[in-house]
Amino acid sequence: MTARRLDNSLQALQRRCRLLVCAAIVALNPNAFAAESSSVPSFPGTEGSRHRVVVSTDIGGTDPDDLQSMVHLLVYADVLDIEGIISSPFGPGRREHILQVIDCYAEDYANLKTYSDRYPTPDALRAIAKQGETERAPYAGVRGTTEGSEWIVRCARRDDPRPLHVLVWGGIEDLAQALHDARDIQPKLRVYWIGGPNKKWAPDAYQYIVENHPKLWIIEANATYRGWFVGGNQEGPWNNRTFVATHVAGHGALGDFFAGLLGGTMKMGDTPSVGWLLKGTPEDPSLGGWGGRFVRAWERPYVQFTRLTTAEDRMEHFGVLELVLPLGSDAPEEPEGRMVVENQSLIGHADGQGNLRFRFCSRDAKEFRYTIRSNVPSLDGKSGQITSVAPHPSVALHASPRFPNWWTDDPAPQFAEGPHIGAKTVSRWREEFLGDFSQRMLRCQALAATEQTPAASVPGQAPPLPPVLPDGIPAFPGAWGGGMFAAGGRGGKVIQVTTLADSGPGSLRAAIEQEGPRIVVFRVAGIIHLESNLDIDSPDITIAGQSAPGDGICLAGHSLNINTRNVILRHLRVRRGRPEGGQGDDNIGGNPEGQVIVDHCSVSWGMDENISLYRYMKRMPDGSRVKLPAENITIQWCISSEALNPRNHAFGGTWGGRDATFHHNLFACNTGRNPSIGMGGEFDYRNNVIFNWRHRTMDGGDETSLINVINNYYKPGPATNANMRSTIARIEQRNMYSPGRQWEVGGWYPQAAPRPGKWYVAGNVVEGYPEIAADNWKGMKLLDGDGTLDMARVNSPFEGWPVRQQTAEEAFRSVLAKAGATRPRRDAVDARIIELVRTGRQMTGNGIINDPREVGGYPEYSFCPDDVPVDTDGDGMPDEWEIAYGFDPNDSSDGAQDADGDGYTNVEEYLNGTGPREKIDYRNLGNNIDMMS
Repeated sequence: MTARRLDNSLQALQRRCRLLVCAAIVALNPNAFAAESSSVPSFPGTEGSRHRVVVSTDIGGTDPDDLQSMVHLLVYADVLDIEGIISSPFGPGRREHILQVIDCYAEDYANLKTYSDRYPTPDALRAIAKQGETERAPYAGVRGTTEGSEWIVRCARRDDPRPLHVLVWGGIEDLAQALHDARDIQPKLRVYWIGGPNKKWAPDAYQYIVENHPKLWIIEANATYRGWFVGGNQEGPWNNRTFVATHVAGHGALGDFFAGLLGGTMKMGDTPSVGWLLKGTPEDPSLGGWGGRFVRAWERPYVQFTRLTTAEDRMEHFGVLELVLPLGSDAPEEPEGRMVVENQSLIGHADGQGNLRFRFCSRDAKEFRYTIRSNVPSLDGKSGQITSVAPHPSVALHASPRFPNWWTDDPAPQFAEGPHIGAKTVSRWREEFLGDFSQRMLRCQALAATEQTPAASVPGQAPPLPPVLPDGIPAFPGAWGGGMFAAGGRGGKVIQVTTLADSGPGSLRAAIEQEGPRIVVFRVAGIIHLESNLDIDSPDITIAGQSAPGDGICLAGHSLNINTRNVILRHLRVRRGRPEGGQGDDNIGGNPEGQVIVDHCSVSWGMDENISLYRYMKRMPDGSRVKLPAENITIQWCISSEALNPRNHAFGGTWGGRDATFHHNLFACNTGRNPSIGMGGEFDYRNNVIFNWRHRTMDGGDETSLINVINNYYKPGPATNANMRSTIARIEQRNMYSPGRQWEVGGWYPQAAPRPGKWYVAGNVVEGYPEIAADNWKGMKLLDGDGTLDMARVNSPFEGWPVRQQTAEEAFRSVLAKAGATRPRRDAVDARIIELVRTGRQMTGNGIINDPREVGGYPEYSFCPDDVPVDTDGDGMPDEWEIAYGFDPNDSSDGAQDADGDGYTNVEEYLNGTGPREKIDYRNLGNNIDMMS
C-alpha cells in the first residue's frame, strides 16, 4: 500500500502586516489601506458600528475556562450587540451553564447599568441562550438541525447591513450545520474559531466546511489564542493567580464566580475571539489586535493513508489524518470500529466501498500511537504510529487561492510562545487587555461614581504633515516623528557586546567608541556598572537592547550621552543612581545634533534630569560655543520615572529642538519638568502619560515656540500639590536662549519676553477633572510676564511629523501596556512603576524618592549563557533564524545584505522581528508597525 498525500506542501513567509494609522497618514498616502482582492463582500456604511455577535461555546463541557470567558464577554456586553449564546459542548455541559453565568450577571446588573445604558437586561440574555449540538459530528460533518444552528441562520438572515461575527469556543458542529442548511448565509458571516484542541474533537465537521465552504471568512486560531494565558508579562501583578486575587475576586457575583474556577487562576482561552472585536481591525486579520494577528491560510493540511501508518509517516500539526483501511474478506455485515488515540476514541465510518475510515487531528507536534478496536477481525487490535510536525515558517507565503478568506496562525518563529505558533501576537498585548479587564471588573463591584468620572475627552486634531517627507524608510517599523528616518548603523558592521565590564574588549564602551556605521548587539545580560560617562561621539550607530538575552541590559553609575547625529537607541535601561557625594547628572543626555530616535527605553534615578535631549553646543572657529537646537529628534514609548530628589531636583527631562516629536511616553514620580521645553521651534507632544508630579507637569517654551499638546493623559498622585493637580502645562514668557560666550560665563539664561509662544492644546485628560477634559485651557497657566493665555492660544495644530495618534484614554492604556524597555521583558522597576500608575497607590511614601534603596534598589537580572542563541559567524543573526530563512550561518557578510530589497538589511530584519524574504513597501506608512513591542 502507498500513501496518497493530498497536501504536504511547505511554503515561505507571507507578508507581515499593515497598520491602521491616523488620518494624517491617509492624507499622505490615500492608497495606504487598499485591501487585497477577496471574494468576501464589504459592508458599506457599517464602519465603526457595534459588532453583531453570536457565541458558540462548549461551556460546562470539557473545559471550565469557557465559564471564565463568558464572564469576560458579559462585562463588555455594553459595547457589543450579542444576538446569541449557544451551548454546543462535548460532554455534560448544557444551556443551563450559560444561564448560571447570566444569573451572576443579574446580581451585578444594578451596578453595571450605571456605567452604560447599553448593557442588556438579564432576561434579554436568557432569551438568546440556545441549546446546540451535544454530540460530535458523524463522518459526513453534519447530523441534523439544532436549536443552535437554526439560531445562527436566523441571526444571519436578519435585515441588518452589518456582518455577523460567530465566535466559536468549542466544536464547530453548529456552524457546519447552519452552513449546510442555509448556504446563502455564508457571505454574511465572520468566524473566529478557537481551533486547536477543539479541532481535535471535531475533525469531521471541520473537514465538511473545508470541502464545502472554502470561501467562508474564518480565522482558524489553533495556537495563537494561547497568548492570552501564556507568555507576555507574567510577573508580579500580571501573574495569573495574583491578577485574579487582586482584580477579579471580590468584584461582584461575576468576579467571585470567575475566581472560584480553575483553583483561583485564570485561562480564558476563548477570550481572544472577543478581544479581536474589542481592539483590532476585524475585516483585516493581518493588522492584529488583542485577538492576535494572522496570515492567509495555505492549503488546509490533510493527509490520507490506505494502510496503518508508522513513525516515519508525517502529518502537519493541527492537520487532518484520514486512514482508509480495507475491511478484508472477514468483515461482518455491519462493520464498526474505533481508533483509540490517547484520551480519544474516534468512531470509524464504513463507506460502503469496502473500507473503514477514521479521521484524526493532532493537537501537538509529536509522535502518536493508536490502536484499532473493531468487530472486523483483520483490523481489531492492530496499531500504528504517526508523527505530527509543526509547519515550517515557509508554509505561509503561498496563500491558497481556494481559501481566499481563510486565516490562520503565523508560523514565523519570532511570534511563537514556546511550541505555540502565533501566540506572541496576543501575549504582546497582555498588560493592556488585562488592565482593561480589571477596570471592567470594577463595574461589578460598585455603582459608577459619576461625579468623579472624568468627562470623555474631545480628541485633538492631528497636525498637518510637512509638505515633503524624506524619501526613505523609517529607522525601524514603528518609528514615528521627527527622528523617524534616522538610519543608525544600517549597512555597517555588527559589534557584539560580550562582557558587562565597563571597558575593554567586548564591552559596550569599546563598541560605542568605534567609528563608522555600526550595529551593537548584546550576547550578555545584566547591569553594566559604568565608571565614567558613556559618550557616543561618532555618528551612525544603532544600539539594539532588544537583542540582549535573559532579562536585558541596564546601565548604572553614570550617564549615556549622545554627542553626534544619526543614532538609534532601543530597549535600554539607564538607571544612573545616586553617586558618592550626592552629585549627578542625566541618565540620557549630551549634545545631539539630530536624526536621533530613542525608543522603548527606561530611565530612572537621575540626579539632574532623567532624559534631556534638546540642544547641542557648536564650537565656533574662535573657540566660542553657540547653543543650537537639535534637529529631528523623537523620544517614543519611553519611561522617565523616580528622578532622585536629595537636591530638590527630581526632574523628568528637558526636551525640544527643531522638528521634535515626543509621543507615547510615561513620566512617573518626578517632581517637575515632565518635561520642560528646551529651545524654541516646533515641539510636538502627543499621547503621553504624566503621573504623580509635585509642582510642575509640562513647562517652558519661549516666544518662538510652536507647541502641540494633544491627547495626553494626566493623573495626579499623592505627591501632587493641591494647586497643581488640574494643570496641563505652565507657559513661560521668555526670549530665546542667548548664544555665544554667554554660555561660558554663566549668563545664558533667557530673559522675559513681551509675549509667549504659540500653543495648540486639545484632547487632553486630567483624571478627576472633567471640566479640564471639556475645556483644556482651564488647565493652562501663564507663569510670568504681562501676557495673557489668549496670546498663546491657537485653535489649529502646528505642523507635525507622522505619528499614529490615539485618544488620551487609548494612549493611557497603550502606554501602560507597552512603554519602556519591554524586550526581552520588563524589569521589576518598570513593572512596579506601571502598577503604581494604574492603581494610583504608592508603595513608598508619596512616590518621590531620594535614593533607589527606598524602593528596593537595582533588581536582579537573570542570565544563563546556555540560553544565548548560537551565532556561528557573529553577524548578529542566530544560526537557527538564518537557517529558517535560507541564509548561511557561516557567512558573516549576509547580515549587511537586503534579501528582499525593502531597504532593511537582513540583520535589521532580525532585530525588528520582521521577515527578511518578504518585500514590504515601508515607504507606505500604512506598513509602519513595530513588531517588537
